[in-house]
Amino acid sequence: MEAAQIENRRWMDLATAANYTNLPVKALRRAISNGDLPFSRPGRKQIVDKKDLDTWLTGLKIRLN
Repeated sequence: MEAAQIENRRWMDLATAANYTNLPVKALRRAISNGDLPFSRPGRKQIVDKKDLDTWLTGLKIRLN
């Protein structure tokens, strides 16, 4: 999937979210299981809201003084 298509999607499966964040799917699953990243489960598939994903990533920022 092209970057422009990913940017315009609100809901993403974990593979697309991993591509968007440049993180492994395993890291997203870990964040979900720890309760750090909200998700929805329509059927058997886990999907994440891009807004929640961006908020979660922003919370991981590290600033050095």
